[in-house]
Amino acid sequence: MHEPIPGTAAAKGPRRRWKLYFGLGSLLGAVLVVGLLLAWMPRDDRNPFDRLRDDWSRAENAFYEAARNAKTAEARKAAAEKRPKPEAFAARYLELARSQPGTPAALAALCWAAGNAPATAPGKEASALLQDGRLDRVDPGDLLKALEAARTTSETWSRPMLTLFIGVARRNLDRPEAAGLLTRICASEFGDSSPEESKTFAEAADLIAERFAASPDISNFCESLGSRNGGPPWAGKYERHLRTILDRNRTRLVRCTASFALASVVQGAGEARQEEARALYQQFLKDFDGSDPSIKSVEDNLIFSAKHEAEGIRKRGLGKPAPSLVGVDLDGRAMSLDDFRGKVVMLSFWATWCGPCMSLIPHERALLERFKDQPFAIVGVNGDREPDALAKALAKTPIPWRSFRDERPGGNFISGEWKVAGWPTLYLIDHQGIIRHKWVGAPGDEILEREIGRLVDAAVKVK
Repeated sequence: MHEPIPGTAAAKGPRRRWKLYFGLGSLLGAVLVVGLLLAWMPRDDRNPFDRLRDDWSRAENAFYEAARNAKTAEARKAAAEKRPKPEAFAARYLELARSQPGTPAALAALCWAAGNAPATAPGKEASALLQDGRLDRVDPGDLLKALEAARTTSETWSRPMLTLFIGVARRNLDRPEAAGLLTRICASEFGDSSPEESKTFAEAADLIAERFAASPDISNFCESLGSRNGGPPWAGKYERHLRTILDRNRTRLVRCTASFALASVVQGAGEARQEEARALYQQFLKDFDGSDPSIKSVEDNLIFSAKHEAEGIRKRGLGKPAPSLVGVDLDGRAMSLDDFRGKVVMLSFWATWCGPCMSLIPHERALLERFKDQPFAIVGVNGDREPDALAKALAKTPIPWRSFRDERPGGNFISGEWKVAGWPTLYLIDHQGIIRHKWVGAPGDEILEREIGRLVDAAVKVK
């Protein structure tokens, strides 16, 4: 045996082999580490639709959290900028639908884009794809699942799409899922203050009462007619539907929402039925006590509202004298509701942070002009808590009528005394100080002008 001569090929061979073995060993080690890391990492088994929906939920939750914690105008503005933009997500959902044609995920994705961003290019394209005949052959259960998966607080369905959904339900009236489809159509108009309901709502409501009054899936239909925030101005047309449901339906959730909605509808039917409405609220409180854990949150909310409304009818019901209201205006001057006795008064609970309140202001200005030089006045109760934000809003949108400050010295609130459940709330008081109408939310321009005109005419006649 002899040592290889340094520098010769024989001497370099073992070193090369050692370097090669070391390199291969390092590579295998790195692959093993990466494999172990991948094995330990949690797998994302969600389908693409669920991942997109979770992204939306996180963005929405971040917005709501920022809005809840916002204490200043600047913070509220920053929070508003975090509101997720449906159009951005609609493009992603549309791309998902294109990549998985004919699948349940594609149907749900098209429904999301068409329902949540109907005025955008992706939303319009999604609507066109849904209207290309595919809904003529869709299973109603699959469509209902897709609509439920696509539901968000931004949902706004177009009339053509709602008409297509009614078509699916009509072709499948022997299927229980049709009740859910019809209910989704009606629920799409929840919170609508239009003076008349849509044809799609009327058609869906009639089918529910005729074919599905006993269904366990129609509670949202009942809520669309009357909830803790009131009901649409046309809800009275559907009192018969609610009574039919209560006659035939044995599901506790449906009976709970239908019983409350019936009381709300009767309450909105005029002065002559106020005590009947109060009795219905009291009966609701006897029948529902929040003891069913599966619907406890729904019952608890409606129980609170039923107590509130029954007490409101007793103290501030239609046909009752408006309670005394004394305070200070936004400039700190003394103010009393009695200062306006002899005039028809629209008492408006409003705030600059309330979008519907601010949207109502142009029409309120038009009402003042319409009834100029007649016995009519608008009196506000302003719910803003930040003087600087209020001053800035009023500089941009001047309001010519006086408003009480909602907050009283000591921390009490006029809105609390009047049991205001939502903003805006409007009371229409005649020239004798009697409450004649109450609306939670704007009732519609035509309704306001008509009812004010009637009371103003009556006030002029007695002069």
